[in-house]
Amino acid sequence: MTVKKRLIFSNLFVILLSITFILLVFFVTFLAFFSVVGVTVRDIEQRDGVANNIQTISVHRIGRYCRESDPAEKEEIAQSLKEQVAYFGFSSRLTCDGTTIYSDLTGEEEAFLLENFTLLSAGNAVAMENDDAALVHYDSVVQGVQIRFDAVRLGSAEGSTAGAWPDSSEVSRYVEIYTILILVCAVAAIFISIVFVSSRTAHAITRPLDLLRKGSQEIKNGNLDYKIVYHGKGDEFEHVCSDFDDMRLRLKRSVQIQMDAEKRRKQLYAGISHDLRTPLTAIKGYVEGLRDGVASTPEMRMKYLRTIYRKACDMDDLVDKLFLFTRLDSGQFPFNFETVSFRRYLANFLAQRREDYSARGLELQYEDQLSGTELVRMDVQEINRVLSNILDNSVKYKSGPRGISRITARSDAEHLILSLKDDGSGVADADLDNIFNDFFRTDEARMNPGSGSGLGLAIARHIIRAHGGRIYARGGTGLTIIIELPLTGEQDRSENHREKDSDH
Repeated sequence: MTVKKRLIFSNLFVILLSITFILLVFFVTFLAFFSVVGVTVRDIEQRDGVANNIQTISVHRIGRYCRESDPAEKEEIAQSLKEQVAYFGFSSRLTCDGTTIYSDLTGEEEAFLLENFTLLSAGNAVAMENDDAALVHYDSVVQGVQIRFDAVRLGSAEGSTAGAWPDSSEVSRYVEIYTILILVCAVAAIFISIVFVSSRTAHAITRPLDLLRKGSQEIKNGNLDYKIVYHGKGDEFEHVCSDFDDMRLRLKRSVQIQMDAEKRRKQLYAGISHDLRTPLTAIKGYVEGLRDGVASTPEMRMKYLRTIYRKACDMDDLVDKLFLFTRLDSGQFPFNFETVSFRRYLANFLAQRREDYSARGLELQYEDQLSGTELVRMDVQEINRVLSNILDNSVKYKSGPRGISRITARSDAEHLILSLKDDGSGVADADLDNIFNDFFRTDEARMNPGSGSGLGLAIARHIIRAHGGRIYARGGTGLTIIIELPLTGEQDRSENHREKDSDH
């Protein structure tokens, strides 16, 4: 449930619970007031009737009298009843199980009761009055005690104090008491409901906030492995906590990428320093030799100059490769893609390069397993660079005076697969993934720093990835480099030709 709906339902619950509790209190009050006290709606409607007032007072006081066990208290209640009735100008008599508790009736008033015996016998509770007289009679069993109460007033009510309902009347007192009770209970019900509902709602809100606060503190302290686990049954905080944890994972990956980039940057600087220091040291040595007259003959001086020029060319080639690698790594290199038949492309490449590599001591052997219909969308010049870098490494690291590179081209349903396997010294299995990192060279290559810059395969990896393919190595006898490029359907040929000059 969402927080918005939860707040709405909690507020409605508070209101409904308060109304229900108030109605319950009213119902209990109604039962207590009208059943225990004995007041009827008719009594309240006719509360100006003095006889009815006396009847109400007597019923309540008699009930208290019968429930009381202390003799002193019983006597006090009886006296209070007598005084209250007298306040209205009545004389009264209270009898319990035939014993008179008190009586202040005169002979005339007792005669009046006898005259109305038939009327009094008609009901357990009688209250009547007119201009000349008033009579109250109550005869019932209360708490197992036979109670009889009679009150008489002879003569006119004028001049008496019975014309108004006294403030100390029992009905007023009960109305006041129960009104206050209802208000107190209503306030208590509302307060308890608000505290209960608010505490549950607050807990539902503060718990995920505490989790988020804890998570943010852990991230601030560098702990990116702290995972927020919150199950909120579909509320807003569940999505927030989930998004927060996704952000943590992305931040963790970003930090890891940054750390890897920093490590690569340091390796790059170390590699540049190493590969520039070697030719610079050689150049300085030969220049000092020329300056100090070590090369005393024209032939020696020419040899020194040729060496200096070759070392300078090596530095120039390294700078070019660094520039190319930087552009490829930043994604700012403009590729010139076109759709070509790979069988035709590879045949042209081998025809142009076979003699050159043969002169450098590397024999190229080609096994064609293509059907001839394979089309690849690629930058021809950059794929040439990739193949040249791989074959140049085969030349540099061949085991003897001459080496062999076996080239195999085949395809599956989706990819063009090109394999280049040489018979050189190979690479340890632990280094197969590392040889595509920038400035990485095997221990054997480190022993011969002039044999390579360590950027050739790193550049090849960037180029192949830009083509949507992948390049990887396998060990065994020699080293095998495998290139996979996505095939392009025949129906895409015309569209790719149109994109040839615009896709960078």
